[in-house]
Amino acid sequence: KEQQVEVARVAESLQSALAKDGKALLSEEEYAAIEQAMNNMLEIAKAEDIEPIKAAIEKVDSISQAFAARRMDKSINQALSGQSVSEL
Repeated sequence: KEQQVEVARVAESLQSALAKDGKALLSEEEYAAIEQAMNNMLEIAKAEDIEPIKAAIEKVDSISQAFAARRMDKSINQALSGQSVSEL
């Protein structure tokens, strides 16, 4: 049950991120790969077997790491835009 709750948390977070920044920060192929991994994870989570669920969560995490890094870079750039070095 704990793994299924984690699946729901990961899926909700990733869906929100994709809706906000997916089209801007990902190629069509990257977007599709993340969506496919997430959908696969959600399907696997319907079962009770913990190990495949853990593996699916890890796959989604791995496949979406570059997207997460790009989102972080975007946030940092937005936060720093318009500030001079002396202000930092």
